[in-house]
This record gives sequence, C-alpha cells and structure tokens, in this order.
Amino acid sequence: MKNVLINALFIDWGKNGGTETYLTNIIKPWYENDNDDIRFTLLVRSLPPWWSGDNKNFNVRIVTPLNTATRLIYEQLIAPLFIYKRFDLIFSPGYVGSILSSQKQIITVHDCFAWVFPKQIGILRSFYWKFFIPLSLKRAKAIIAVSNNTKSDLIRFLNIDGNNIFVIHESGENIISFKTKKQIQLSNRYFHCVGFFKDIKNPYKIIEAYIQYRKRSVSPCELLLIGNNNNKVGKKINQMIQMTEGIRVIGFVDNNSLSQVYANSNGLLFISLYEGFGIPILEAQHLECPVVTSNISSMPEISGSSAILVNPFNVKEITEAMLKLDQPDIRKTLISNGRENIVRFNWEKASQETIKLIKTKISNE
Repeated sequence: MKNVLINALFIDWGKNGGTETYLTNIIKPWYENDNDDIRFTLLVRSLPPWWSGDNKNFNVRIVTPLNTATRLIYEQLIAPLFIYKRFDLIFSPGYVGSILSSQKQIITVHDCFAWVFPKQIGILRSFYWKFFIPLSLKRAKAIIAVSNNTKSDLIRFLNIDGNNIFVIHESGENIISFKTKKQIQLSNRYFHCVGFFKDIKNPYKIIEAYIQYRKRSVSPCELLLIGNNNNKVGKKINQMIQMTEGIRVIGFVDNNSLSQVYANSNGLLFISLYEGFGIPILEAQHLECPVVTSNISSMPEISGSSAILVNPFNVKEITEAMLKLDQPDIRKTLISNGRENIVRFNWEKASQETIKLIKTKISNE
C-alpha cells in the first residue's frame, strides 16, 4: 500500500471559499470510501467540519499553531526534511508545493492571479506565489489545472511544459442545501452578484450598467450585492449606491442562504475580469438560475453557450444582457441550456480523475 500526504495547511475551514470547496469535494470521497491501494494522511491546522475520525485508509495530522510565516517555514523546510520522506507522493491542492523535497509531487493551480491581477491578491501573496509557484511546479511530477484557461496561463506566464499539465474541471453542485429557513428577505424580482466587493469582479461597470438598465426597463429587477463588503471596495461601493434606487447590499451569507438567493433569482451577473474557473456559473445553473457572464478568461469555457456572454468592459452590452433577463422566454431558454451544461462538470468525476492521476504517478518510477 502506498502512502500519500495531502498538504492542506493553507486551509482555514469556513473561510477559504473556492479552494476549500475544491479540496473538500476532491478528497472527501477518498475519506468515505475504502481504498486498498493508498493510505492518505491529511496535513491540517484544524479538523475539517466533515471529519468523523481516522479510518484504515485515512488519517489526519494536525500542525498548530501556524501563522503565515511559520507555515512557510514548516512547509518549505521542516516538512521536506522530516515529514515528506515517509510518503510516496505529496498532493498539494493549494497552488504551492515543496521546492526542497525529492518526493513525487502533484500540485493543483486554480488561477494565475499573481501574474494577471497581482493587486487583487495583495503584494505579499503575489510575491510569495511568483517565487514559490514556478519553483515548485518545476519539481512536480504532475500539475492539475482547473480549466484550460488556467493551463494556457501557466504555459504563457511560467513557460511550463503543457504535457505535464492535466486539466481536471471543478463543479458547482456542492452549494445546494435547504436545511435552514431563509435568512434574507428577498424581493419578488432581482438579479444578484456574488463575491462582488473586489475590483476583479468588475463592480463599477456592473453598477453603471444597472443604472442604465433601470432607465430602460419597464419593470426593473432589484440588484442584490453579496460578499464581504468590509473592505475598501465595499466602502467605495456603499458610497456610490447611496442615491441609487434598486441596489441592496446583502454582505456575506452562508451556503444555505445563498442557495435560496440563486433559486429565486432572475439572473446571476458574474461579469468578472478574470477567473481561474468560475464555480458560481455552475452553482447558478444547478439551481436553475440564468447566467450573464464575461466573454473572456475561463468563463466561456465553463458556460459554453448556456449563458449570455458579454464584454465586461462594455457597459452597453451588460445593460442589454440585463434587459434580456427581463424576458421570460429568454430566461427559460437559459435555464434549459444550463441544465445541459452542468452535465459536463461533476465533483465525483473530478475526484476520480485526481486519484487516478495520483495512482499513475506513484506507479511511474
């Protein structure tokens, strides 16, 4: 039996959004199902919320306390010297692997923000990624990219051999849950945006387009803005919309509430400037919510022909897309196309493809 270490020290459960969603949906099936070939060890700072104890194929190792600096020392110095040698392969699902370890490694890269939009992730994180991602990827036995667009970015910015990059798409069905009552007072007709209070999400163009939409729509929808608004962008937007009718800031919501928002919305406006994948597109379509998204980056790859694609820099195009969502026939068509589109993406498939890659690379001496 082979031993595989999963490095999840980057996860702060409940706070990491897309990367936590990815990690959970990829490895949880390995935890729940018997596997005669591999014994997994999950390296974490705290137990996952879904953990119910070690089993014969899966155990956990907790390393605490760690801040950013001490985690870096542990991952890049202590673990390669004293921990990694016990394992046949190291799976790092959070962008960065080890630059010192001689063990086989598989690393998942979700996007190339550090090269495309470094300001979005901050100067320190951008520096960290620009230094450690290229070095660790060059030592990797295989690289997983969550989209063809991310694969292309890795080849373009890091000059990585494309033959060593394997595209394994994410999915979006994980959010669905109706176990709690609504925590948000919803209007009858609204559009919504998620993770809105970041420059990369194109908030200013969307607000400008919505203002134009309200002037032209016979019966305009409300616009709900969802995401953590306790930042500079949030404060700026709060000031912008004080005198704007129809826009409501919701702030952060949990998955149960967010499911309700999707299920009752006239449309998701996901008109970002860059995405490594674009999980909200599929989240919306799983809950039969029409989607308007950008015609750049990974978004056309994920939505195919199932969404209204717009130039994110063109206010007129965004406005016209909102007006199309006012039409029941167009919404009905988008919902139908969305049902067909989501069949292409499945967490179970992603999990199986990942463990298949791990087994292949372990066996290739």
